[in-house]
Amino acid sequence: MPDLLIAITDPALQSFACDNLTADGYRVTTPDPDSDRDTFQQHLAEHAETFAGVVADGDLLVGPALAQLAPRVPILGLAPSTDELAIVRLFQQGAQDVLRTPFAYQELYWRVRRLTGPKTRVSRIEAEGLTVGLDERRAYINDRSLELTAIEFKLLAVLATAPTRCFPKDELLRTVWSARSLGYSRTLDSHACRLRRKLTDADPSRIWMQNVWGVGYRLMLPVQEPEATSVREAIA
Repeated sequence: MPDLLIAITDPALQSFACDNLTADGYRVTTPDPDSDRDTFQQHLAEHAETFAGVVADGDLLVGPALAQLAPRVPILGLAPSTDELAIVRLFQQGAQDVLRTPFAYQELYWRVRRLTGPKTRVSRIEAEGLTVGLDERRAYINDRSLELTAIEFKLLAVLATAPTRCFPKDELLRTVWSARSLGYSRTLDSHACRLRRKLTDADPSRIWMQNVWGVGYRLMLPVQEPEATSVREAIA
């Protein structure tokens, strides 16, 4: 199993995460408990390539250094579930994933596994009648071809990787447009609206491209959530 750097300021939560990840075979390293943010980031900058992944509180990560560290080592940031701004900031500055605290161990484990596991190339994404062919750059709903622009296809391909997950707008802007500013939010909303219309025309029986106000977009409603009676109700 790969080496992980775990830096959680809550001692009980840090012990809980480290003990369980160690039991599952990960080799865990923790920083000096008295380290401040600058010391932690300096240590990480010097040893980034020795770690397969980093799990750390957002307070230890945020700052200009995060943008420089993110390309060198996969980072899972931790942020309070009530602090939406902290979550957006972590994505904005380069964290590959963000986990809300408090968290269940199973969610931490699978996010770490996805972050540090071998990266296999995917050529096709399928979900609930939707097929996204990454090589041919074509998308289909129930075998019906969709006429998408290059940006619409890229946005759909990103959302289809986790169809029921709500992707923060900042993450979508960074992934699809390589933009690091929410100033492009209207551009995202415009493309999302056109993509929603095309998906709905192809399959009006499903709610597509739910706009979770103040957060971002999800491609499909989770199964356990009651479906709205119309597209208008779902995005209102």
